[in-house]
Amino acid sequence: MKKLYHNLIAVICIALFVSSCKLDPPIYPQGTSLTPPPAGSNTGGNTGGSTGGTDNGGNTGGNTGGNTGGNTGGSTGGNTGGNTGGGSTVPVGATNTIIVQIGSTQKTYNKNLAYSNAFGANGILAVQSQTDTFIFNYIGDNTGTFDILSLNFGNYSIDSSKGGKVTVISNTMNSALPPKGTIKGTFTINLVDANGNAAGVANGSFNISQ
Repeated sequence: MKKLYHNLIAVICIALFVSSCKLDPPIYPQGTSLTPPPAGSNTGGNTGGSTGGTDNGGNTGGNTGGNTGGNTGGSTGGNTGGNTGGGSTVPVGATNTIIVQIGSTQKTYNKNLAYSNAFGANGILAVQSQTDTFIFNYIGDNTGTFDILSLNFGNYSIDSSKGGKVTVISNTMNSALPPKGTIKGTFTINLVDANGNAAGVANGSFNISQ
C-alpha cells in the first residue's frame, strides 16, 4: 500500500509537470654560533646569550606552527563536512541541471526539469527523453534534510530498507501552480535494481529555476 501511495505521488508530480604543510627550519640570527665558547671568555657570554634567544625563538616557532596547523585543519574539516550536507559528494551544478552519480559514472539531466508540490509532497523531475526520466519525491518544508519517499530513475528505485536523504540548501519556490522560483540541493539514495537487488548508492544534486 505504501509503495502504491509513493507511485501515485510520482504520477501526480509528472502530471503536474506535463501541465505546466611542512614547518620551515628555525632561522638563527646572523653570526650565531652553536658551538659552546671557552669558559670565562667575554665572547662566550655574548654567544651564549644569542644561542639562548635562538632556542627560545625555535620553540616559539614550533608552537606557533603546530597551533596554526591544528586550527587550520579543524576549520577545513568543519567546512567540508558542512558543505557536503546529507553526505552527497556531488556539488550543485548549473541552473536547470540534475546531476546523478553512481560509483564513477555521472549523468547530467538538463532538459524539461521541474519542481512540483502536490498533497504536501515535493517532486524533483527531469525528462531527458521519452525513455529517460528522473524523479524523486520527499515531504518537507523550505530548507533542511528530509527523507526521500520514492525514486524512479532508469532501472533503479529506492531501497526501502535503507532509504535516502535530500538536503535542500535554498528554496524560493512559491505556492503558485506550477510553483515559481528556484530550489537547490543535494541527495543520497540507496538503490535497488529492477529485480530488487542492492545496486549501490546514488549521489547527486539539483538546481531548478522555473
